[in-house]
Amino acid sequence: MGGKSSTPAKAASPAASSSSAAAGFLSPQAYMKGAIEDMKKNHFDVHALDVKGHTDEELDRVEKYCRDNNIAMVAGYAQKDAFHHILVNERLGNPVPSRLAFLYCMNKYNMRQLEAHPFWFDSVDPLNETDEEIIAKIPKDE
Repeated sequence: MGGKSSTPAKAASPAASSSSAAAGFLSPQAYMKGAIEDMKKNHFDVHALDVKGHTDEELDRVEKYCRDNNIAMVAGYAQKDAFHHILVNERLGNPVPSRLAFLYCMNKYNMRQLEAHPFWFDSVDPLNETDEEIIAKIPKDE
């Protein structure tokens, strides 16, 4: 799925090639605190980032913060921030999925429109069916 981005990325940060580069985590929630602390204990320089929108000005602000703090990439645990991962990483010069690929992957309705039989369904019981029996249920043109 990692294809060329639909928007040209800016030049890669020198931090991207540095072994001491930091990582940014977008909008970490309380349940993520333990995992982030574990990363910090294991010698990762992790910064919490709060992106407040999708405007060029806001993304410029976050990109500047990342570059000023040697942050080579951003990630996170929350699905709600996934599009920001693409937008910020794209600006940092990292390979990212295209915005269209992201839309299809995150939007079940659109994804189903790409299928041969949208909304096709069959029950599966992995405890009582073999892999071969489950595979046999899938229509040939699916």
